Amino acid sequence: NYIKLLSQDHRGLYAARNIGMGHASGSYIMFLDSDDYLRTDTAHIIKEHLKESHYDAVFFDADIFFEDDCNYFISRNGYDRKDAGIDNMDMNGLEYFRMCYPGDYVASACMAVYNKQLIEKEKIEFPEGMFYEDTYFSFVFAIKAKCVKHISEKLYQRRYRNHSITMSNYSEKNFRDHIDIGLLIWNVIKQNQELWIPAWRELFLSFVNDYFGLVWNKFQRLKKQNEFRDVKWACQPFMYGGVLAMGRMETSFVKKYLHKPINSDKILSRLTVLT
Repeated sequence: NYIKLLSQDHRGLYAARNIGMGHASGSYIMFLDSDDYLRTDTAHIIKEHLKESHYDAVFFDADIFFEDDCNYFISRNGYDRKDAGIDNMDMNGLEYFRMCYPGDYVASACMAVYNKQLIEKEKIEFPEGMFYEDTYFSFVFAIKAKCVKHISEKLYQRRYRNHSITMSNYSEKNFRDHIDIGLLIWNVIKQNQELWIPAWRELFLSFVNDYFGLVWNKFQRLKKQNEFRDVKWACQPFMYGGVLAMGRMETSFVKKYLHKPINSDKILSRLTVLT
């Protein structure tokens, strides 16, 4: 009665999660990647917090552990938000995003329990066939949530290993998906008028600006390291719309609009990917 095994042809992480959400019968949903595990007291702790209120989400933190042959180095556990000033706070999703971003915002679908009713009501799914699907799901859920809570408990145990999706080489598909996920998020922002009021406008434009700046800087850094060995596609970003426009302007397009009436279409034209 508690476990349902679903089997399908390999269609990627997005499909497994979307299908799982469709078959889930409980009131709340959690995600667990195959490389990782949860602390043994996770369910008990979360259930105790869910008794306090009808939360749309309860967010928690993560520890990191490395496989012996992993050559990845981190200077800070970005999944540890005990110093973010949000521990045990009740807030809506927009407030959660504002208080976390940029330094303590984590776009991981695995570090929360989600209200299934809200997911179904807002039709929130993972984008089909793309890397970085967590980035989209986490953002959309946050801006739709009316009541969330964060607990500074490292319930999730994140494995770092060579050749995982997170740490694999940055390919042409990674690059294109990185851009396309950003454009999906931008369209969500553009279509939600409540995000354009002065209290939120600068925050979300800065978020989009930072996002595409990160993509551009990552591309430039890996290009210098000769990670992009396929010269044919490595040159394509110079015709690839949004990210190149950002790069030429040093990711400063937002500054031109922060103190002027917002022309969403004009900004969007700078983010349009040429196909």
